[in-house]
Amino acid sequence: MPERPAPTDETATILTEKPAPQPEGALIFRAMERRNLTARAAANQVGMSEGRVRQLINGYQALGSQQFRVVKGKAIRVAQLAKLAGVTPEQLTDVGREDAAEVLRDLMSEDAATQVQQDQPVNEDELRAIRDNDELPQHLRQWASTLLDQLHAIRAATADARHRRAG
Repeated sequence: MPERPAPTDETATILTEKPAPQPEGALIFRAMERRNLTARAAANQVGMSEGRVRQLINGYQALGSQQFRVVKGKAIRVAQLAKLAGVTPEQLTDVGREDAAEVLRDLMSEDAATQVQQDQPVNEDELRAIRDNDELPQHLRQWASTLLDQLHAIRAATADARHRRAG
């Protein structure tokens, strides 16, 4: 069996005492408590295992025999939990997770865009403005471009249908 490469970062160090939670984990835990949100419920809603949610909140992975490894979650996972718990991007920045704060902003932008799409008729000028705004994340610009393409296809099909009925 091939040997696994040795861990190279400080988070892979094995400890004999439980480490303190990462600041973002403590922040998310307090926010989850305020919402009466359990780790199991959070795991189900964001598509993670309950064990992984607990690791991110507690800041460590139990390895057995009084051995622990520090856990610092990926930005996307921290952002997903933060969003669910009602943590703001500013709060994540305050605890040193600007990377997760940026991802959370993107997630919140996607939600806002979806809400606008559901609540209002499509405005072609607004979609063009989103598509052409270089300051917005690429996935939102692509979303606007795709919607514009779909809108044009629907309008063309509608015009063809009207023409066939009239002719």
